[in-house]
Amino acid sequence: MKKTINIILNTFIFFIISVFAHGLLNAENTSIKVQVTKLRGKAFLTKEKEKSLIVPGDFLYKGDVVDTEKNSKLEITLPDKSIMRFDELTTFTLKPVTSIENQKKIHICLLSGKIWAKIFKCKKQGLFAISTITAITKACDTVLTINANKDNSSEINIYQGEAVVNSINKVKKNYTDKIITESTVISSPDKPEADKWSYIIKSMQKIIVRSDSNTTEPFRFSSKENPDKWVTWSQNKKSK
Repeated sequence: MKKTINIILNTFIFFIISVFAHGLLNAENTSIKVQVTKLRGKAFLTKEKEKSLIVPGDFLYKGDVVDTEKNSKLEITLPDKSIMRFDELTTFTLKPVTSIENQKKIHICLLSGKIWAKIFKCKKQGLFAISTITAITKACDTVLTINANKDNSSEINIYQGEAVVNSINKVKKNYTDKIITESTVISSPDKPEADKWSYIIKSMQKIIVRSDSNTTEPFRFSSKENPDKWVTWSQNKKSK
């Protein structure tokens, strides 16, 4: 009888520990709260195949898919007050949060549309990532825009700071590679290994990634010569 009680007790303790550990793992993945802070028009959230309207104040978590409707704009804010604004007809999802050297890595996957982001300083460059079908951009202390086009090409514009842009194939093989800050280009797009390139894009530079993952070299642009209404709206702190 006593042996039976011990077995039941041990089983119960094991169950409690398992539940607690599972809770810790879930907390690890959802501890970064991404909140919807502004919304103009309509946006929808798809979670586990269920679609619902988004309202300001909602929180977004890993795996959530967000769509903005025509003539709509959405803003989300991270715990460090970094801001991301999404244009009309944009679709994005939150990738699972990973931890690097006890710091959370935030990853937004931009499936289509436009994003403007103001990313504040972090202890190690590259803890914030935005990916498209063909490239991934890692940055800190940066203001940037990324356009994900319908033909799977993308355009990355850096307004302040700098960012590292890698081909998506390269990143899949070793996602947490140390950021290279000395050389401008690691592998030339003109060579056979065109799917293994990485560029550092500096302030007021842009890069265009074609649908086949080949890319231009970084080149300068002028926001005054070619003003973008979307960027102008996003840079206005009082936008509603």
